[in-house]
Amino acid sequence: MKPKEKYENFIKNEVLFESRCCGKFKIVEYINGNDVTVEFVETNYTTKTTSAAFRRGDIRDYWLPTVFGVGIMDIPNATKDPLKKVAHIKWASMLTRCYSLSYQNKQPTYRGCEISESFKRFSNFLEWYISQVGFNQEGWHLDKDILGCGKVYSPQTCCIIPKEINAVFATISSKHSTKNQFGISRRKNGRFAVYAQCGSTNKYLGIFDTLEEALKAYKHAKEAYVKELANKWKDQIDPRVYDALMKYEVEI
Repeated sequence: MKPKEKYENFIKNEVLFESRCCGKFKIVEYINGNDVTVEFVETNYTTKTTSAAFRRGDIRDYWLPTVFGVGIMDIPNATKDPLKKVAHIKWASMLTRCYSLSYQNKQPTYRGCEISESFKRFSNFLEWYISQVGFNQEGWHLDKDILGCGKVYSPQTCCIIPKEINAVFATISSKHSTKNQFGISRRKNGRFAVYAQCGSTNKYLGIFDTLEEALKAYKHAKEAYVKELANKWKDQIDPRVYDALMKYEVEI
């Protein structure tokens, strides 16, 4: 039987074959030994291959969720392109924060965080990433807190921001469990000393008689500093980010 007849018989009978690492596939089109189209059963991913690779089972399904069992790296050789490489680093880091138990043991604030179905596919994340203000700025960070609830990475809740702004939101959080994490310490005389981290400066805000007054002082200082940064970066950040920073309130 000639090769073309053999492959056409495979196609007609929907014969399934096993790849080395990506499950079962079938042949959907045969042109010649260097032009064979196959489709994977689990994901319906189709790709072109050769008859030699087909016989070895040396074919990869790029739609399988191979990164932490959820991430789909569907652009082959993406890291060879400088822009795609940067986007891939941010994408992989996002998946690590949300789905690596060892990482969350070191950084427990990421427990319960999740990624939208769209962002689980690298090609979707890449398309979103290159459309964002600041995507080509070296050292800028992917953020989910300013536009979102702080628990979900998605096209609607994420933005790209300067390191200086990102650092602020690493220290401001409504999830603090103890008051002294707000920069407040109680003195032996019962009064409260307050400090607020504003950039590289741990700003002393004074001594207050009550905890309520101390929290109010901390809140005011932090919110003022966020607005200061918003105006500093106004011409370079996404307008949505600027508006959110100007409206930001520290929850205490």
